[in-house]
Amino acid sequence: MLELQKIPEGYTKVEPEQIAAVLQNSGSRGAVLFFKGDKIQISDIVASRNVKLNGKDQVVYCIYVQINEQAPKFIPFASFRQFPRDAQELLGKNAFMRALYDGSDADRFSLIAKKTLIVEELIEGEGIDWQKSKPEEKQFVYKTKKFPVFNITQ
Repeated sequence: MLELQKIPEGYTKVEPEQIAAVLQNSGSRGAVLFFKGDKIQISDIVASRNVKLNGKDQVVYCIYVQINEQAPKFIPFASFRQFPRDAQELLGKNAFMRALYDGSDADRFSLIAKKTLIVEELIEGEGIDWQKSKPEEKQFVYKTKKFPVFNITQ
């Protein structure tokens, strides 16, 4: 299991009893890009940080992970909620992808905490271009992206 030695500057640790509540309505962006074959060891440690996204201050909730045995780091929960506009092909890959899709970040936390995931493949599809979109005005621009298909290895 991953052990956190020190909270990085700019992050605030979320206490275990608060995780479910704060993640229930989180919706920040800033996902990490994964590649086929990536092995992601996930802890049960959550932290938040304040960032500017699309010109607005937002709290981003992150989970402590180790990717491909590199140095552990915090990554946004958005990394596990990347789905194309037409998600049927992706959701048909395995039950785990369906569970990730159907849940909130709190649900995702309960699915992935203390687990190891593998990126089995990448599927191409249309995803929101957050740099060009205006979510507050419900105007979304799409572009072709690659989306990870995760599965649990342990």
